[in-house]
Parts: sequence; C-alpha cells; structure tokens
Amino acid sequence: MFTRKYVLGILLVSLLGSVTLAYGLSTEFLFKFDSGVNPTGVASNSTHIFVANNTKIEIFDLSGNSVDSFTPANDPYDVAVNSTHIFVTTDNDGEIRLFNLSGDEVLPILNVGFTSPFGITVNSTHIFVVDGATNRVEILNLSGSIVDTLLDTGSGGELGDPTDVAIDSNGRILVTDNADDRIEIFDSSGNYLTFIGSSGSGDGQFSNPFSIDVDSNNRIIVADAANRDVQIFDSSGNFLTTFGTFGTGDGQFISPSGLTVDSNDRIIVADLVNNNVQVFAYVSESSTVGGGGNDNKHRTSPTSGLDWTTHKQIVTDGFRINDFKVTLDNNWWTDFPEKQIIVGIPNEFEIKTYAQNGGLMIQELCFGLDEVGLINTAEVCLEAWYDYQQNIVDVKVIQDTNVINEDLLKVSTSEEYCDIDGMKCTVTLFYDVVFMEHLKNKVMAIQSIDQSRRTMMPTSLNDGIVILGEPLNPMLTRQIAGIEKGEGLITITQVEKYSDLWVTDDGRIFERYGESDSFRLTNIETKRITDTGHVNSRSHSAWDMLIEHQNEIAKKYFDSSKIQNPDKGFVPSN
Repeated sequence: MFTRKYVLGILLVSLLGSVTLAYGLSTEFLFKFDSGVNPTGVASNSTHIFVANNTKIEIFDLSGNSVDSFTPANDPYDVAVNSTHIFVTTDNDGEIRLFNLSGDEVLPILNVGFTSPFGITVNSTHIFVVDGATNRVEILNLSGSIVDTLLDTGSGGELGDPTDVAIDSNGRILVTDNADDRIEIFDSSGNYLTFIGSSGSGDGQFSNPFSIDVDSNNRIIVADAANRDVQIFDSSGNFLTTFGTFGTGDGQFISPSGLTVDSNDRIIVADLVNNNVQVFAYVSESSTVGGGGNDNKHRTSPTSGLDWTTHKQIVTDGFRINDFKVTLDNNWWTDFPEKQIIVGIPNEFEIKTYAQNGGLMIQELCFGLDEVGLINTAEVCLEAWYDYQQNIVDVKVIQDTNVINEDLLKVSTSEEYCDIDGMKCTVTLFYDVVFMEHLKNKVMAIQSIDQSRRTMMPTSLNDGIVILGEPLNPMLTRQIAGIEKGEGLITITQVEKYSDLWVTDDGRIFERYGESDSFRLTNIETKRITDTGHVNSRSHSAWDMLIEHQNEIAKKYFDSSKIQNPDKGFVPSN
C-alpha cells in the first residue's frame, strides 16, 4: 500500500527537539491508546474517535476506550465521518464504502475512476477524495457522483503524490503534496491559490507531509511522516509551532500517518509504526492568535478559586451550602465555619468551577475526611460526570454505608460568569442531599477533573459540617460465636456508629478490638443458674463445689512448697 516517497519516510530519522513555542501557542500531550495494527487514518465526531488500521475500522470513545469495530470488505486506508455516516477509502480496490454509525454497510460508492484513493474528508455537501496514483483530488456529492476534479495549475505544476485533504471554514481545500514537500491550497471553487512549506526539516519545512486537518480557528495542522513531527500554521500559512520527536514515548512518533482535530480542538495523531493514537491539546494562546481574548486569559487546571499558576482569584463564590456562600481564597484549604445539618432534611451544595480545557469531566464533593488534604479517607463522595457538551451524563455516590440517601439525590448544571473578567464557569448543583446518619469527621473537600484530564488538587473546607439528630439508619448488627457452651451464634448490635462497643439483647457488652473482627466480653452479667443435669457446665449450681473438690484432690498429689526438691513436689499416695 505504501510506495513511493512514503517508504523512504519510514527510514529517515529526524530529531527535532521538543515543543517549539511561537506567538504564545503551545501544545501538550494528554494521553494515548492502542489503535490496532498499522493505523493509517483517523477521524472524530462529537462522541467517538474512528481509526482505520490494517484490516478494520476501530471505534473508541473520546477518552480512548474501545467501544466497537467493524471490518470492511477490503482493507481500509482512511476514514471520515459526518452526523449520519462513516466513509472509508479502500486503496486496494479503488472504492469508497459507506457505513452507518453502527458500522453496518449502507452501500459501496463504486469505483468512479479511482486508482488508489487515499485521504478522505467530508463536509455538509461534498466528499473530497485524494487519488494518489493519478495525482488528483476528486470532489463528489453525497450521492457519490463526481462533480469536480482538482489539479494544481499554479506555478508549482500538477499535484505530486498527494495523500490527504482538508477543508477549512471558508471552504478552502488544502492538499498534502509529497512530491514537492508542501501544502497546496485551492479556493472553494477549485482554483489554485498558493502553497505552504518547502523541503527540509526546519520550522515550516516538510520531508513527507502525510496528513492534514484544520482547527476551529482555521489553523493548519500537518503530520510529517519523515520528520516525525506535527507542525501548526495560522490560516495565512505562517508557521506557529511544532511538536513531536522520534521515539516510542509519550509525545513521540515513528511514523505519524493520520491526523484529525476534534470538536474541542484536540489534535489526534495515529502512528503507523507505534500502533497507537496520541491526543494533544493547546495549553496557551496569546490574544493575538485566532481564538484569543478573555476565554484564553487563564490556562490552568480546573479551579473553584485561584489560578493554579498565577494564584490570581478567578472564581468568586466558588462554593455554597444552602444559603451560605464562600469564596475559596486558597486552593489547598479554606477556613470554613462549621455548619450544622439535620438528619433527614434536604440540603443544597453548589460548586462553581472554571475548566477551560474542554470543560468539566468530573465534579466531586466529598464529606468526612480524616483531615485536611486526605480526600482518599472521605466517608462519602458525590460525583457528577459530564460529556463534551457539558451535559451531566452520570451521577455517582461513593459510600460504604447509606450516609446519603441515593434515591433522593438530584444534580443539575448551569453556566455563569466566574467573576468580573467575563470568563464562564460551570456550576454543579447537588440538591435534595439528605443525610441519614452522622459523619465521623467534619472536613469536606471538592475536586474537579477537566476533559483534558487535568485534575484540580482537592480543596479542603476545614471545619465542614456536623450532622445532628437521631440517625434514620438502623444500627449495624452482626453475628458472632457465643461464649457459653452450646450457645451457638449470637446477635450483637453496635451501640452507636463508629463505636467499638456492641450489645446483645440480654445486656452483655462486647468490645471489638484489633484490626480483625475480634470481640471480647467487657461486662459481667447477672449470674444465671440453669441446672441442665451436667455438673461440668459453668451455669450449673454445683459448679463451684466441683472446682473446690478437684482442688482438694490435687493437693493430695502435689505440694507446691516442695517444687524445688528432686521429687518435683510429688507425694506418693498411701
């Protein structure tokens, strides 16, 4: 499948160094996942990532978890997706195949003159397909009929060894040209405009520009298979930055062969040789670059208080409990006055969070920490899980006992301004939060994770809440082995939550001790006389007489005053 210059690209080694910063723009590695063998193309929509590998189309969620796959009739080369269908090029039979989003083939768009269809992209009206063998780009309507053909008629001559195509928001058509190591640009009518790049390994230069896409600001992003990097240009073709080095580690490439930009401007790169897909995100931009302004003023981990880098107050009134609001003026802990909550009464807890990087993924509120900072010791945690559209898709209550009534709990979300700077925050409201019993400790904490998997360190509220009132949950009971002969299992009930004392129905008190579930009797109950006819029972009325008689017999055979004598104290009987 890979002939011509691309084979050379796999053999070349280019060590370009780490991420280059320009015009205030930089990127960072987020995560990677296995793609299957030899991925060649990648696409995404608002919910999934689609990867064309050696034999099939693999479907992943936006976090890289495998959810499905399907196998076209012939080996796939590239993949594109719109709101209703998946489009697949198959290099070895010159066809485009059409599938629904579940992977069921709808119909093949039969060979309409393709020799070797490579890269494919689709917009709301047309399908754009690169035919590498005939050095052209075919434009089809959504019914599969060719409506136009692109050939470079500019100063550079005809397209040479094109591999991929992208369409920006202005309708411009951008094509990777491997023969000339550059990006050819056409207007929406197919008229040649200009090109970007030249041969080489420096900034703005290419050695095998293989895959291309644009982000929401029409920045042009190119994966170079031989230089082992990804370069980013503004919409006018000015070089901005590059990332990637040769290798197998995070943020490294051996042969970046497929590239797409998702709806959150994450850059997704498939590597033919590393057999993986890596996901990257922008982490800082200046206001002079497209997409700047107030929303790019802070590039911080999610916070309900201060910017984690500059320590400037971003969010005001970041936390509310019922009618009491507090501004978190310290990201580690905030001096929070103790609040009392009554068992069985509904409460509201509201968290306002600034999450620039794709929005919130998880908002967490935890109760009953052993001490400030130890969120892993929390007795109960409430979690709201968000999708990329910032809708709540799941709510979780993590607890060992029924501290909070899960059946009554409700969660909602909204968006409002964080502060006077005009930045937007996500507000998570946990309401109808009903405590069923007391907490062991009163420290609370909030924690957030954004869609780029940046985690906000736990912000503790040191005095937290105290639960008052009679617990609504029954006390814990358990069965242990009885201490009386023939007694069998007995039931004991915990005196109060967290207590080590347990009581039986007849008034005996047991104490739990050690790390194991061991119990010992701690009180002496009224002596019970139950003559059963067996004098060996401790509860028999003649038990004390039996012990006294046995002691008298023992004295006749053993005198402890002679223990040091050679006869060891034994006295022969008469």
